[in-house]
Amino acid sequence: MKTYMKKLILSAILISLFLFVSCQDKYIMPHTPGVTVDTEAFELYKNLWNSCGIKNYSYTYTLNRYPPLNFVVDVTVTNGDISYDLKEYNQLKDSEITEIDKSYFASEIGDIKNLFLENVFNEIELTIEGCFEDYDKDPDCYYANFDFTFSDDAPFILYCKRESSLMKENIDGGSGFVEIKIENFIEN
Repeated sequence: MKTYMKKLILSAILISLFLFVSCQDKYIMPHTPGVTVDTEAFELYKNLWNSCGIKNYSYTYTLNRYPPLNFVVDVTVTNGDISYDLKEYNQLKDSEITEIDKSYFASEIGDIKNLFLENVFNEIELTIEGCFEDYDKDPDCYYANFDFTFSDDAPFILYCKRESSLMKENIDGGSGFVEIKIENFIEN
């Protein structure tokens, strides 16, 4: 089962594998190799969400990434059922979005269940693990940094941005980012 975030992780891994080369011939790197992430804070807020017991809620999920993909979707969860309204997709606004665009969006997210907040947390966790794996493969030239904004109120995570790069001379396309915003959360 392909999920949206698994596709992101897979694409990051494929880019890393595609670009896999010995990092012995270093150049001046824009970042210090390594993975910077506050895993303790992330786990704390993930556990807060998982234990809060909120089953009915709505929120706005915004994703912006490079390689290019961006969307804004309003999500509603009621008694374990999920629905969504695509507001923006790759620079197109609500009234400009076609059925084909909606179809592409559906294929990008893979499974509508990926929009459950617990699954958003799980996919971020998989991305963190994937970055550590990429760093283990290329410790001299792999960089990833995670920035979070957390809240003491549900949904507990408001923002996540991951920037990563395989820093090797003459590599084109070895960098990327994923930015997620959780806004307008309402417990129903």
